[in-house]
Amino acid sequence: MSGIDASSFRSRGRRVTRVASVPAVALLASMLAATGAIGAVGDTVLISRQSDSEGGAAADHLSFNNGVSGDGRYVVFESAADNLTDADQDRVSDVFVRDTATGTTTLISRQSAPRGGAGGDDHSYEGAISADGRFVTFISQATNLSAERVKRDHESVYRRDLMHEKTVLVARDASRPAISGNGRHVAFITERRKGPRSAVVRDLRRNRNELVSRQSHGLGGDRASGNTDEVSISANGRYVAFESPATNLSDKDSRGRDVFLRDTRKDTTRLVSLESRSRGGAGADCCSEHPAISPDGRYVAFE
Repeated sequence: MSGIDASSFRSRGRRVTRVASVPAVALLASMLAATGAIGAVGDTVLISRQSDSEGGAAADHLSFNNGVSGDGRYVVFESAADNLTDADQDRVSDVFVRDTATGTTTLISRQSAPRGGAGGDDHSYEGAISADGRFVTFISQATNLSAERVKRDHESVYRRDLMHEKTVLVARDASRPAISGNGRHVAFITERRKGPRSAVVRDLRRNRNELVSRQSHGLGGDRASGNTDEVSISANGRYVAFESPATNLSDKDSRGRDVFLRDTRKDTTRLVSLESRSRGGAGADCCSEHPAISPDGRYVAFE
């Protein structure tokens, strides 16, 4: 295995163009008790860099869109640098993972090892990492990441298993992925030829998709009448928060963009962006967006 220590997992069971005047870098700050993976409390370390064994030089181009595993050991980030690993020698954006315990940086947006392990032939971005650090999901416009055919210049969602060095296609014409704590479920936004964008969750163990931007079963279960643009998923994949201007999901929602919570086990959709019950529980009178759900699904933060 290249870069990532597989034993650490066994023990724990749209094209984007950015312009900046100075290089952006990925940094990680240790705020709590040290675990041995990062360093002393208060330390800030550079993440977007070569593996220590290759010299540890900083990325030679922009790095951004980072995420961190549950214990802080693994950090996913996106970079247009071409000096981070030998597997990436171009200026298209790619997704990487830094293991802060071993000091290694690994290319994520690449083919499965049995297919040769080549890096993606087009841009990859918006990586999200599972809580245990084993799985990473990301968007790519590359056409060579899996044996399944995808359209050039179209966004697709993939999941990379770092233990088995395997990259699988999750969905075509999809974006905005979010991954559950164990990496089994991936939520994403899918484009439709007719009708609004929808939020979907894929169970990669059962190879099954489930529409989540829809009414509760008791209301008929109809698809959301408006576009869905953001998703956030709980650790076990049961709960999915999403934003949508749809007006048919709740009788408390009358206008504007709102945040909803889907319980895939109970087949219910609830409006989240509303007043406290003690104040009447009315829906928000303006836009609510960018949901973020807690691992247990009890809390949802939004703007």
